[in-house]
Amino acid sequence: MNGLPKCSEMMVIKRLQVIMIAFCTMFIIFAVNRLGSHTSNEVQPVLASAYKVVLDGNEIGIIEDKNQVDDLFRNISYKVQRDLNKSMLINKNIKYYIEHTEPSNFTSLEELEVIIYESLLSRASDFKQMAYILKVNDLEIALENQEAVLSVLEEVQKKYDRRGQFSVELVSNKEEEETLIARVSKLDKIERDTNMVTATMSLSSDNDAEEVVEEIDEGSEIVEIDFVETVEVFSGYISMNDLKTIEEAIELITKEKEEEKIYEVQSGDSLSVIAYKNEMALQDLLKLNPNITEKSVLQIGQELVITVPEPELSVLTREKIVYTEDVRRGTEYVNNANKYKGHSQTINNGSDGVKEVTAIISKVNGYEDGKEVVEERIIQQPVSRVIEVGTKPLPFGSTGQYIRPIAGGRFTSGFGYRSGGFHYGVDFATAIGTPVRASDGGRVVFAGWQGAYGYVIFIDHGNGVETRYAHLNRILVRTGQIVSQHEKIAETGNTGRSTGPHIHFEIRFDGVAANPMNYIR
Repeated sequence: MNGLPKCSEMMVIKRLQVIMIAFCTMFIIFAVNRLGSHTSNEVQPVLASAYKVVLDGNEIGIIEDKNQVDDLFRNISYKVQRDLNKSMLINKNIKYYIEHTEPSNFTSLEELEVIIYESLLSRASDFKQMAYILKVNDLEIALENQEAVLSVLEEVQKKYDRRGQFSVELVSNKEEEETLIARVSKLDKIERDTNMVTATMSLSSDNDAEEVVEEIDEGSEIVEIDFVETVEVFSGYISMNDLKTIEEAIELITKEKEEEKIYEVQSGDSLSVIAYKNEMALQDLLKLNPNITEKSVLQIGQELVITVPEPELSVLTREKIVYTEDVRRGTEYVNNANKYKGHSQTINNGSDGVKEVTAIISKVNGYEDGKEVVEERIIQQPVSRVIEVGTKPLPFGSTGQYIRPIAGGRFTSGFGYRSGGFHYGVDFATAIGTPVRASDGGRVVFAGWQGAYGYVIFIDHGNGVETRYAHLNRILVRTGQIVSQHEKIAETGNTGRSTGPHIHFEIRFDGVAANPMNYIR
């Protein structure tokens, strides 16, 4: 009996526990329901599909429509080029990544415009720029625009166009449509007159007025200027680092800052030796040094130009020059039957005429390259030289009469004693090369060199008579040869023991010298 109440007590406790658990459960359900009811009354956020914009690896914003950014980038690219006054190839290095975010996170187009503009402006030097390429053979020079190209070419050609008569222009290339060709054309009269004044003013800045006139008013007229090489011009995009200034381009194309190579004349040099030493033709050496000719006498220490910088672009000029030139006189021979054959005497020396010559001189880079005579006009007619010649046959053998061995000449020393010893003949001073004639007919017994006589001829006239002709420059007969009176046997000279050009003449009888003046008729 005692155990029954204790069992009832346990049952009561268990029931209370169940009631408490149920109550707690209901409370939790109630609380959850209340909370759910309260939460369901709040507005849930709406997420939108969008694009994260990445420019050159850097996130610059979030946008809803990427087409708007493409249009914006295009417009900003144009603006940058306008602001920099350059045509550039701007790469659109933009990437888009899909995002889900609230619209409040979107970046405005105004913000993106500022960001993209500043980014492109800071990287302008990285973009390729539209340029004009000047091409001469394998040389290509990039310049900013056509005006810069023309400035370079004008600077090259105006060095030879001192009167400002020509101008460079770019014309279409028929073979390649996208390529232009540079050519030099002559300006019309009004443009030439304007440029002439400009050229004069330019020269006046460094010269006196008289020097300007002398520089401009030369006795020549440039009729044509052109470039020797083909000059092509075309457009393309290049790195801004490859762009050249006008000054840099002029230096590249003309090499004007390079110096000439000079040779200093040494002992034993001649023009041909110098040309050989420097592996060049003699004519090329003369062309580089217009102040000398093949007959010029070189001085030790004299400086000659042996090479000049070869420009990439050469300029051809054709100059019309007018000058006067002698017209060589002719020679008219008049026969005289009373004079022996071999006799020659000028009756009338005559005179050369004068003609006016018009020629076209071709020059490359200022050095003459050719000459073409286009017109000749006689200003003064030449007068022929008249020479009397003898036709009378020479006497055969000795005549017993003796003539002077030369025509003309000046008697300078007689027969007999004089300072220094006995003089066995007579002397006649005359120019070297004067004809020497046999005083009488006979046989040459000696012709050659003999000590103080120098070159000398002995002629045996028979009966022990001999004549001698000394100090000759040139002997025209040989030993054993039979000669006639008046026949030319030699030319006067200055050989042997001689104090000047003259002929020494002797007459000997059986080896004994006699005074020739007693026998010459």
